[in-house]
Amino acid sequence: MLLLLLLSTSNPPSTAAAALQHPPPQSRHSPAEYSTYIVLLRPRPDGAHLTMSEEARREWHLSFLPGAFTDDGRRRLVSSYGTIFYGFCALLTGEELDAVSRMAGFGRSFLAGNMYPVTTRTPEFLGLTKSAGYVWDDSNYGKGAIIGVVDTGAHWQHPSFDDSGMPPPPEKWRGDCDNSFGFRCNNKIIGAKSFAGDGYGPDDKVGHGTHVASIAAGNFVPNASYFRGGQAAGTAAGTSPAAHLAIYRVCRPSPTVCPDYAIVDAFEAAVKDGVDIISVSLGQKTVPPVPDYKDPVTLAAFRAVSRGVLVVAAAGNKGPSPSTFVNDAPWYFTVGAGSVDRRIVADIVLDDGDILEGEALIQGVSSSRYFPLYCPDRRCLGVSTQNASGHIVVCDDLPSGVAKDLYNKGAAHVVSVSDQISGHTLLLEDDGVPTVQVPFTTGQKLREYCKFPDAAAQVSFRGTLVDVAGAPMTAYFSSRGPSSNPSVLKPDILAPGLNILAAGIETERPFVFMSGTSMATPHVSGVAALLKGLHPDWSPAALRSAIVTTASAYDNVGDVILDEQKQRASLFDIGGGHITPQAAADPGLVYEMNATDYGAFLCNVLAGPHDDIQDLIGDQGLNCSTLPAGVQGFQLNYPSIVVPANTTVQRTLTRVGPADGGETYYLFVYMRDPSVKVNVSPRTLEFSNPGDKQIFLVSGEYQGKNKTVEGVLIWNTAHHQINTRMVVHI
Repeated sequence: MLLLLLLSTSNPPSTAAAALQHPPPQSRHSPAEYSTYIVLLRPRPDGAHLTMSEEARREWHLSFLPGAFTDDGRRRLVSSYGTIFYGFCALLTGEELDAVSRMAGFGRSFLAGNMYPVTTRTPEFLGLTKSAGYVWDDSNYGKGAIIGVVDTGAHWQHPSFDDSGMPPPPEKWRGDCDNSFGFRCNNKIIGAKSFAGDGYGPDDKVGHGTHVASIAAGNFVPNASYFRGGQAAGTAAGTSPAAHLAIYRVCRPSPTVCPDYAIVDAFEAAVKDGVDIISVSLGQKTVPPVPDYKDPVTLAAFRAVSRGVLVVAAAGNKGPSPSTFVNDAPWYFTVGAGSVDRRIVADIVLDDGDILEGEALIQGVSSSRYFPLYCPDRRCLGVSTQNASGHIVVCDDLPSGVAKDLYNKGAAHVVSVSDQISGHTLLLEDDGVPTVQVPFTTGQKLREYCKFPDAAAQVSFRGTLVDVAGAPMTAYFSSRGPSSNPSVLKPDILAPGLNILAAGIETERPFVFMSGTSMATPHVSGVAALLKGLHPDWSPAALRSAIVTTASAYDNVGDVILDEQKQRASLFDIGGGHITPQAAADPGLVYEMNATDYGAFLCNVLAGPHDDIQDLIGDQGLNCSTLPAGVQGFQLNYPSIVVPANTTVQRTLTRVGPADGGETYYLFVYMRDPSVKVNVSPRTLEFSNPGDKQIFLVSGEYQGKNKTVEGVLIWNTAHHQINTRMVVHI
């Protein structure tokens, strides 16, 4: 992990410029002895750190180092912070770090680690339409909002980033464009920087960043489809197609790795540049994640939110096991992944008339007759030509390249059966041949049918179907709760993240499918940009609250959202539910929070009796001694509620609805187990004007022990419905 060091000091700036000119002549430490650390300094008592020029700040930071260069000739100072943190990132040995830690002004240190990528139709599925009176039209398609994408960069030449119809950057924009390696900005991509290291510009060599950026704010591209076979055809568009993009590359390719310190650099730049939203489709490999106060990226996100920037982050792809989140601090807007209402059909028709649903990204030619089924053991490795020829071959979790080999051996069709843990989640794969993919339960039916001596079937390829019932369904890979902060309900929201068609980096493959909470995250970032366009004065907490409390727990045919096994999804799977942009545009009421609220929570989890929040984020305005003591997650004014046993929880709602007249909200409570009684007081809330606040209290009651029950509090008027998802522990 990255070591974050909080440095607050009264050290005077030193003269280190001369040391920058020549590295030391001889080596005493080997390259392997150096590690990258983030060092954060305590605020200087004279406040000089707030007004320093960039040059003066670097001089000050160099004064903490034993020299400008390592013994093997590398520059020690990697980054210098002065916006979200006051400190620096540097190369140090363990002995040198110990010496730095004894200097006046040192706060903390964190060893640098890494994060990784958490890796057409969706605007329509989300209810986004060009018709008048809908949120796209009302928000002017997100015009004026700026989304900062922290990822692998962007392929700026892609038509999704064409700036036709885009206005110039808004006045609040303070960033610039790194034109190295031929990168070019325009009125769509208004800024770009790379923090991936020497030799890497902002251009995307991986494809992940291009994909997520186009989901968030790609421009309209007609006649888009998957490059091979034209499936999922339509007009491609980002969720907020008129929003601006700022690209911050933090990842290096081969293998793709995204250093913590580069991400902190990107957060620093994004806040300084004036973005409204930071979209982060990256996560740690560690589960559970590093505690909030020990992770520099989480602390950088806290500072960004404190500065009024919403940080939307992927929940992770470690599902369906419980407690597998990677970005679950309360200030993150944490996003899980669900399916969309599209299927690329390749159904298997048994000769008894039964139809088994399947999909195939590469569409083949439908069978003109029935072929015998052949179901070898396991993964179809070593199947002979005799057994493959003229058969429909059924394989478990087909390895790459095997399907092509089976077709070369004369197979009529090849069926790949997903593993049991995937349930009904199908990750569409392109292995260059028309492989039919089916879920595990369908595969079991096929294998049972194979036991009949004359079992036969045919395959019907029918292309792309939309408006498919039962969407969204939670994707199996989407990380699940409870959170590492168990009194905060995570994820916050569910958004499309399965088989998403969006921009690619190859000319011959302009649109590609990817899946993951990485893809779900920019959908939420784009919706937040639409809301920011409608309500420019809304805080990050208000934006999240509006989206979470108007989300739906039901699919597109009115049934409850299911998980990958087709069981009712838990709130630990879907949070507030599936995002509904139109309702989020006018929530009526929101749950507000600010830096003081998060700061009090952070103070409560700090390690050691002498730790102070200033040592973590270098802000003289936040001090644990002056903040409320002992604040736990359930005491935050969060847009969902966790009620611990024998506890009363308080929430405050703020009116953001229309100014024309008052509104009275009436309460409806639903618990999945009616034996659990939830007490709410008062049961009506009256608001006269925008900005009015009302408090209500919640507690649980049950004749027994050790019970956890999910439910929802619904505050209703004729025009608004605020859904507050709730978990009650008895």
